[in-house]
Amino acid sequence: MPLHNKEDHTGCVYYATDESALFRQYRLSDGTDISGMNESRSVLLYLAEGRLRIALGNFTPRTVESGMLVFLPKNIGFTGQTIGSCHFIASFFAGQLPLCNKYDLADLQHHVRQRSSKHSPPPENFRN
Repeated sequence: MPLHNKEDHTGCVYYATDESALFRQYRLSDGTDISGMNESRSVLLYLAEGRLRIALGNFTPRTVESGMLVFLPKNIGFTGQTIGSCHFIASFFAGQLPLCNKYDLADLQHHVRQRSSKHSPPPENFRN
């Protein structure tokens, strides 16, 4: 499938870098330290394979198993270490998601609000 609207993509200054990506996949070996992952952003971790030994704030340290989700709030003390090889996906929480041009949801939301008062809603049996 070809890339449509190529100029919008190549001209976008908001494409994610390693530092700004909202999703990131990790494949780590045994004993890797992942402490500090939540220093600048809150993180939701999904552990796909392996186990992690974690301690969060004043909570009792525990082992996170494959298939579990863990929320790491920003700026709460966190220490973590892999037990064996691990594969997990991190979803980082950022303030507002910057998008480009016609993909900007804030503009779309504004546009929909402006136009919604001018048109009646489609009938209940309406289908695309």
